[in-house]
Amino acid sequence: MAESVSATDAVKGDEAIPATDSPRKTPAEPPIVEIPTTVKRIPIFGGLFSPHDHHLSEAGIEASKRILVATALENPLLNYAPVLPDLGNSQVRFN
Repeated sequence: MAESVSATDAVKGDEAIPATDSPRKTPAEPPIVEIPTTVKRIPIFGGLFSPHDHHLSEAGIEASKRILVATALENPLLNYAPVLPDLGNSQVRFN
């Protein structure tokens, strides 16, 4: 028969005694989502997509679009963050 242990008695030094004998479950890995190489519809999160203000090359513009798509796929509940398009543009640097 298992002995009843109070919460304060359950901790001995730095080692904690688990409350149950069941193994801990690790969180499931999120599925890997393919980011399309060409983007037709750019999520702008309530802001403006103006890559030419950041002097991006064509490859930089495409990369910035993919960053915004990846952000939208990773955070589907994010609807309004108007600084994200400019932040994405400023993070991309192509010569």
